[in-house]
Amino acid sequence: MRDKTFVPREYDVFAGLDVDKKSIAATFSGHQGFIRSLSMPYKVEDLLNHVRNHFADQKVAFVYEAGPTGYGLYDGLAAQGYTCLIAAPSMIPRAPGQRVKTNRLDSKALSESLRGGQLKSIHVPSPLYRELRHLTQLRDTMMSEAVGMKQRIKSLLLFEGIAFPPLQPAASGLSS
Repeated sequence: MRDKTFVPREYDVFAGLDVDKKSIAATFSGHQGFIRSLSMPYKVEDLLNHVRNHFADQKVAFVYEAGPTGYGLYDGLAAQGYTCLIAAPSMIPRAPGQRVKTNRLDSKALSESLRGGQLKSIHVPSPLYRELRHLTQLRDTMMSEAVGMKQRIKSLLLFEGIAFPPLQPAASGLSS
């Protein structure tokens, strides 16, 4: 979906997905309206099998809301050649006063918004970039924890009246 504008008329079926850690609520709609809603375990293979069984000869586009489930679903769908958008929650159109929120209703709203061309995808970083970002964040966390631990040790030594050893100058190769 990189550098490509989503054009609804190029697709036959629009799949709105509401994803949580255990399940996917999927709503499929076409240009004429609602087709079906269902819930399935959170497995990309199950979703792909359903699409292949019911929409084999049609061009399907998927959308789901960015959230804690990450990019695994996107990666699985994109690897099979499907178009998948990940919508920022703040950019999904909502009717004023819409208070009832269920997975099925959210997936239906996503499907309708995708069909209407009202959604734009967030930038999805490459898998390599995601791995490097995760590694950097983990390093930052470990460094922060190390600094905190040193501060707690120094504080305990101060509390107990034990002098903290002075910092030794770095050994340089030059002698005076």
